[in-house]
Amino acid sequence: NDDTVDDISYTKCLYGETEYGNIMKAFRDTIREQIFEYRQNIFRDNVELICPETNIILRNNSDTHIDHNFRELTFKDIVTNFCLEKNYNILDISTENIRYRQIIVSDIIRQEFENYHRDNAKLRAVHKSVNMSTSLQNNKLFFIT
Repeated sequence: NDDTVDDISYTKCLYGETEYGNIMKAFRDTIREQIFEYRQNIFRDNVELICPETNIILRNNSDTHIDHNFRELTFKDIVTNFCLEKNYNILDISTENIRYRQIIVSDIIRQEFENYHRDNAKLRAVHKSVNMSTSLQNNKLFFIT
């Protein structure tokens, strides 16, 4: 037992990728640069932070995840609200896989979402255990080996 954690989605194992899942991946990919910038900015002046959920010391490494503060607005909520405000049916948003990344085809929708996310997301740094435990709501199981 080396305390390694494997993140497994049993629904993906059983049913494969879904259209909705690919669209959500594309939305996440759209804001990937914002997540990177947030991480860079918070650790620019701080070598260590404290996780607001666990009080574990955070450093700029793989144990620290950048999370949408689920107590305020989850990523799924942001996407849902964006689609409602823009009158988009989420399943009508075209995506394509380019070099292992799921991309929203429309430059307009992609730019609108980048702006919407920048204006509405409440990001925070948390210990990976917090981010993983909230993922249990998304049909994931975790096995410690």
